[in-house]
Amino acid sequence: MYMFHLRNLKVNLNLSMKNGILKNIEIQEVKARMPLPIKETKVAIKFIKKYHEGIVEKWTNFFVQNKKVSCESVNTKIK
Repeated sequence: MYMFHLRNLKVNLNLSMKNGILKNIEIQEVKARMPLPIKETKVAIKFIKKYHEGIVEKWTNFFVQNKKVSCESVNTKIK
């Protein structure tokens, strides 16, 4: 399970570690914060589905292998 924060959401990614296939996305509200509107939540889910491999790779490099990771800017519309 990998966790990261998207503004007001804590997102849990549950991945199959055998072949890297995204099983499901669990979204939990963060205490003392307003939840994202439904439209923004849907966009966040699309983002996670599209970039989950890169998110997991950077998370693993930073937290497990103690490597430096560079930030990426996504400037294209997510379809």
